[in-house]
Amino acid sequence: APVGLREALLRAHDIAELATDNPLETISLNRLLAAAVASVFPELSDQNEWLKMWNELQFDPDRCNAYFDQHAP
Repeated sequence: APVGLREALLRAHDIAELATDNPLETISLNRLLAAAVASVFPELSDQNEWLKMWNELQFDPDRCNAYFDQHAP
């Protein structure tokens, strides 16, 4: 089922795979999501912070929503 960027981050813990019909688009989508995660959670460049978030099993929905609300058209 199609999902937007916001939903992809909010439901990342439930989504096993993201794919498109074109492998180059799939790669681009994954890079875009990685960039979004880096923008929303800059502290994750620290290994300890990444591990802490990993153990929470999902991204903080309040921070995700705040980021996308701030950058909505």
